[in-house]
Amino acid sequence: MNEVIQHQCTVCNQLLDAPKRFGGREYCDTHVHQFYQEPPHFWRTSVMGLGALLLTVAGLLIADLIFGARLNADMRILAGMAFVSLSPLVWITLYYRSSRRNRAGASPWPPLLFALGSLVAVAVTHPIFSSIIELELWLSRTNATNRFLAHILLNGFFHMFVLYALVRYLSWDHPSFDHRVHGLVLTLSACLGYATALNFFFIIDHEGLTILYGGLRLISQLCAFVAPALILGYFLGINRFEDMPFYYLSAGLLLSAVANGLLLYAGSELNYVGLSLTQTGFSPWPGFVASVLALVATGATIYGLLRRQNALARARLNPDL
Repeated sequence: MNEVIQHQCTVCNQLLDAPKRFGGREYCDTHVHQFYQEPPHFWRTSVMGLGALLLTVAGLLIADLIFGARLNADMRILAGMAFVSLSPLVWITLYYRSSRRNRAGASPWPPLLFALGSLVAVAVTHPIFSSIIELELWLSRTNATNRFLAHILLNGFFHMFVLYALVRYLSWDHPSFDHRVHGLVLTLSACLGYATALNFFFIIDHEGLTILYGGLRLISQLCAFVAPALILGYFLGINRFEDMPFYYLSAGLLLSAVANGLLLYAGSELNYVGLSLTQTGFSPWPGFVASVLALVATGATIYGLLRRQNALARARLNPDL
């Protein structure tokens, strides 16, 4: 007796009699011509989020000139939390509102992953790193080589695996994940909630930071998470819609983890500037500039790669156009 093979759409799981195929996956007539489309509101929202980040820097400069060191510890904590949450909240709010205007129904996953990323940072990451292994204390007492390795092997791999797990095991099979660019959207949503919560703890653990120097350090750390999240999201978005080699997602996780560790390391180590042969001083600007440039370069690269992959898919599925 011949076994009946059921065909399902990769996106909506609809049973199909005559499926369309691409990259080893099967699709319905709608989704085979949808996954490679490029919703423009994601990129517009991301540019606005970057603009909010630059406005935050301007706000830090102005606040430092007005208040300087006159704020007490509680006020510095509140100010730091307000500054560091501005750009993530602007991005998630604008993206969700743009999605509702541009689609029949906005996916629930971006705000949900933002919240879940925050909860994981609160319930898992901070207790492990702060109370169990006391990573920051150990880093302050070891040499530069050990700090470099620890940032990659501990920070980078742990943080990026958390983001990978949130997207891969929660939202991967949801029908709203119907465009390649949603790999970036979902990973970035989880990342912003996760990184913002960790920055809150950084502020609290240090009992309030100075407005300018502390604020720039926090923005550097945020960029150190966002740039690798874009890399990871790109790999997730590609693999969602076609069969890739078994090592593909592992390679994306590895690359994003190394990038996260390198940026966290550079954002800290570059801030110690030599004043003389025997003296060093602290300036947040080198680490901040390096982190922002890395974010812009990564975003531009991912944008170009994704457009190229989408153009290739469009050409394969529509050879007559």
